Amino acid sequence: MPELPEVETIKNELKPFLINKRIIGVKLENKKIIGYPKPKDFLKKIINKKILNIDRKGKYLILKLSENYNLTFHLRLSGRLIYDENLEDKVKYTRIKFLFNKGTLSFSEPRLLGRVYLYPVDELPKSLSSLNNLGKEPLMPEFNFQYLKTKIKNRHTNIKSLLLDQKIACGVGNIYSDEALFCAKIHPKRKGSSLKDEEIKRLVKCLKKIIKIAINKKGTSISDYLRPDGKVGSFQKYLKVFRKEGERCIRCNGKIRRIKINNRSSYFCPNCQKEV
Repeated sequence: MPELPEVETIKNELKPFLINKRIIGVKLENKKIIGYPKPKDFLKKIINKKILNIDRKGKYLILKLSENYNLTFHLRLSGRLIYDENLEDKVKYTRIKFLFNKGTLSFSEPRLLGRVYLYPVDELPKSLSSLNNLGKEPLMPEFNFQYLKTKIKNRHTNIKSLLLDQKIACGVGNIYSDEALFCAKIHPKRKGSSLKDEEIKRLVKCLKKIIKIAINKKGTSISDYLRPDGKVGSFQKYLKVFRKEGERCIRCNGKIRRIKINNRSSYFCPNCQKEV
């Protein structure tokens, strides 16, 4: 699933091509991709809107349009946004395609879980109400020791699940939670309330460090994620534990394990990350 670094990369790489482009047409291949409004209204209202800016909030990509509209993409597990200047219909699983005078933007989604929403900026649809309940992002200055301590100090939930809670660590998913916990030497099943101050400080530092590097490396391509030009990211070359089950820990030479936490795979080193 695209996480903060992947969506940030998509945002940064689409900006030079899409800013000030006007949407002159739309090819809708599957109406399920539209989360709001009804497909007929979506197709009518989107035409002739100009893209003024591109923003990101957590894992959501938000295109700021003329006439005070937002076009918001939620990529979910496998969504891709591919920009093509050559107008070639070569993107597999395209569910909706936006046409410009020069180029197209394809929303490819093999699992059909992703969604696109069109709405006035001051009329957030109920289906996107989660946008108003997101927590701080790790790259924000406000995401600091005190913030994270306040969020987890009385929680008896495991720290892995707490990091995946978008009301706490907005933009963090399976990949970067595992990598940050390994960096901080914290077992993923530790209760939030059990973490000492020094461990919380390490975790905050590790989250910021790893996400910054992942953005610099254009994200992690291990399954579906591709950049807007169809190329892969490269942070997968720097993963320490994620999907490394059975491999040796680079820190202690222990063997990386995989366990299930709330039906999500978690990777860690049982020697470096003690469950206390």
